[in-house]
Amino acid sequence: KGNIYTHNVIDRIYGSEIANAGGDYHVGRSMDEGLADYFACTITDDASHGDYVNPHPRNLDNNLAYNLGSDDWINGQVIGGAVWDVRKATNASIADYLAFKALQLTPHARSYEDFLFNVLKVDLSTYGGAYHSQIEVAFAKHAISPPGPPAMTIVSPVLSGWNMVSVPNQSYDYASQTAQYLKSFI
Repeated sequence: KGNIYTHNVIDRIYGSEIANAGGDYHVGRSMDEGLADYFACTITDDASHGDYVNPHPRNLDNNLAYNLGSDDWINGQVIGGAVWDVRKATNASIADYLAFKALQLTPHARSYEDFLFNVLKVDLSTYGGAYHSQIEVAFAKHAISPPGPPAMTIVSPVLSGWNMVSVPNQSYDYASQTAQYLKSFI
């Protein structure tokens, strides 16, 4: 049905299945399944897909997170569900555009985090980052965080009285793919 067409489109964009394009095979395979399911669901405006498929009907209206013990179709509901949640937070045409253009960006996403990063880049370049927070919240619901440097811990001993320490607040600039530091005082 609709997801078979999308599998073919993804194969054309990546040159093969996502699973065969590098990275973890099962993550790639589940991304392929979940994104194909997303586009099939958005066409029908229904989060349920594959009710005729037994034993793996899929529902993208979920709170699932990636589970190494689950099969690729179940884990596909993680990325599909994240994009479906973006759709609910924005609208179908915005989410569809973000997802399809994120697939086309190079380097191609090889993980859920890479795909989120590409969605954020498309949002920034097309919509000026207008949907950044909705996208991050939707993906966080599925335990998918944007890639970037880890937070820093700064230790400063206080011997007596007050101790004011300047601590850089770290954020990540998705456009330039670099860490940014803003001054703050604690």
